[in-house]
Amino acid sequence: MSSKSVFSYRKTATSVSALLFMPLLINPSLAQAGTVPAGQSQAIDVNTPVETWVVETGATLTGSGASTLGITGVAGATVNLTNSTVTPDGVNGLTQGIALTNASATLNNSTVTSAQGIGILAARNINSAGGSQVTLGNNSVVRGLVGGLAGNRFSDLTVQESTLEGTGAN
Repeated sequence: MSSKSVFSYRKTATSVSALLFMPLLINPSLAQAGTVPAGQSQAIDVNTPVETWVVETGATLTGSGASTLGITGVAGATVNLTNSTVTPDGVNGLTQGIALTNASATLNNSTVTSAQGIGILAARNINSAGGSQVTLGNNSVVRGLVGGLAGNRFSDLTVQESTLEGTGAN
């Protein structure tokens, strides 16, 4: 009686390869993250894949009709959104719609909705002077379970013809 392997190497290798990529198939947002490198600019719109964005030092992210899963901006980063939506999915701990640290954001006719955290968090690095700047205008709406907009005493928050809402129960 001859012995013959039940498993072929080719099928096993293919199966192992498929298993390696399974987390990306189950949760595709793990594979989707955009970064605007320090000092650079990036424009996003309705044709840009929906993903989480990191805006590095001195960089600018400009959205027009865009949708994102969340935006984080640091040290001199600028976020400008017009007719755009930000809806974090809570993956990798990002529960704020927009999280700024010594950065700025200007929203015009845009919506930020966080079902798990704060719509926009405007903070500062403890080792730096000043804080973050947020300007909401032209019917922008910012909602968050914990609060719509949170800033510290060093941040500059301007709200004109817009809505801020905390949606969580006491």
